[in-house]
Amino acid sequence: MISSGGYKEVVAIGVAGDNEENVTLKVYYVFGSGPDSQKAMDDYKSFDFLENKKTFAEFYKEAVLSEEEKHQILIDSQAKLQTYAGKLNKLMHNHNITAP
Repeated sequence: MISSGGYKEVVAIGVAGDNEENVTLKVYYVFGSGPDSQKAMDDYKSFDFLENKKTFAEFYKEAVLSEEEKHQILIDSQAKLQTYAGKLNKLMHNHNITAP
């Protein structure tokens, strides 16, 4: 949905189980199309947050990324990029591949 360009954020809900006593519910706030662009909302175990506008507004306020979360994502992304760059550099060196 996000990749289509129609939406900038999505609430994804997954439900699994074979009877009423054996049901698992997972809720995610998805803010991008990358593999790490979701926030698990582990406190939500039912559909109660969809009951009305007030409960959904409370959910949404908790789901939207805080400045600290955004900053941590940036730090993690930069660390991952540095790791990939180091591995690529080593691979190129081992195979005598020059930059050009």
